[in-house]
Amino acid sequence: MKLRKSKRFKTVVIGAVLFILIGSATFLASAIWNEDEAVHIKSDDIESSTLIIGSHLIHLSALTDPIYNIAIESAHESGQDTIYYKSELADGTWFNISYAGSLLDITSGGTPVTKDVIEGLFLTHHTRAD
Repeated sequence: MKLRKSKRFKTVVIGAVLFILIGSATFLASAIWNEDEAVHIKSDDIESSTLIIGSHLIHLSALTDPIYNIAIESAHESGQDTIYYKSELADGTWFNISYAGSLLDITSGGTPVTKDVIEGLFLTHHTRAD
């Protein structure tokens, strides 16, 4: 009987510690992210072949591993975890490509996103084609 109580106690303590750690990480991430340092963009002002990852606009031709890694980190910090793409194959339509697996996902088979969604995002960096 005592062994069961000991295991139950350990389980409760471990659960409480995990809860505190996860809560602290969320609090710290929100403390680092500052919406006042970000801007909103007009969807039509962004050229096709541009990704939005976290708080970064990145033209596909300028995407490198270091830029991608920084953008992914900004996604974690900002809570903007969805990846968007303005498709040159669909007349500049924005798509959610977070789970894309083929070219269909940025054409007729994709998940289009309204301009309002894009214009509501907080952005801090823009890496253009040039």
